[in-house]
Amino acid sequence: MKVSKSILFVVVMLALIMSACGPAEQAAEVETYTVGVVNYAPLFDPLIDGFKARMTELGYIEGVNITYIYERASGLDAVEGLVTFYIEQNVDLILTTSTPASQITAQLTADSGIPVVFGGVTDAVSSGIVASMENPGANVTGVMVGLGVHTGRVDMFLEMVPDAKRLYAPLNAENSAVVVAADATRAYAETVGVQMVEPVISTEEDTLTAINSIPSNADALFVYPDTLLTAYPDELVQATLAAGVPLISQEPALVESGALFCISNDWTQTGRDAAEKADLALKGTKPADIPVGFDQTFLTINLQSAEALGMTIPADVLAQADTIIR
Repeated sequence: MKVSKSILFVVVMLALIMSACGPAEQAAEVETYTVGVVNYAPLFDPLIDGFKARMTELGYIEGVNITYIYERASGLDAVEGLVTFYIEQNVDLILTTSTPASQITAQLTADSGIPVVFGGVTDAVSSGIVASMENPGANVTGVMVGLGVHTGRVDMFLEMVPDAKRLYAPLNAENSAVVVAADATRAYAETVGVQMVEPVISTEEDTLTAINSIPSNADALFVYPDTLLTAYPDELVQATLAAGVPLISQEPALVESGALFCISNDWTQTGRDAAEKADLALKGTKPADIPVGFDQTFLTINLQSAEALGMTIPADVLAQADTIIR
């Protein structure tokens, strides 16, 4: 296994410091931290990996001066109990993923003084997680996706299909992050002459029904960032191919499975960026004074799917792609 130079440097430096001190001095010199992780969706596992990797580069060596408490919550219902446990353990920082989990964590920790850093949040301001981007307030900061990742997908599809008029987009109204994304996407789509057709979903049964009920006048199936939908990648691909319409995603994995394209963020990089915020918080900067960051976005196009649909992707669109599946 290869060890990066930055990790090796940190380990050597810690060893030299500890070898120069007696047992009592070692305990005084090496400050240790505990981070509680709140995650209930496998989608965000790369975010956690990126966070830990960057923390290591910043000098937080797992098992030496930092400990992660991480057992994936069995669902959103389990998040409250997990956060309560972290508060009881008086952890030094909590890392959260997704809008719903971050909302719950922010509410429960408001009076605890425990810093909270989030990733994978669509709009931290409108969802009430922070007061503003520049001055988050309270004990929470982090890195958010931004609504442009959704409205940008509308624009990109219009570059591919200029006469598109209707995007079929099943909507889980019980997921606040989806509602925020849908509201912004719908409002923007109207300004460019596109209608969002949004059947409401809330269960496995009506999700599968919606997937298999694509209207004949729909120009594409547009997937909002919700596990109710993304849990069925094969069904999504098969339904759109059967209907002869493109699938527009927010996740590269779904493009690899057959979606036409996605505008997405890199969860690993999100985690690394979140680690920068966590480092500041652990060193004493109040989260209220750490501005919220934005994810970078990336365009992935599947030319195999375009060919199966009889589509030709314009050269200027292909030139914008970060990844092309041929």
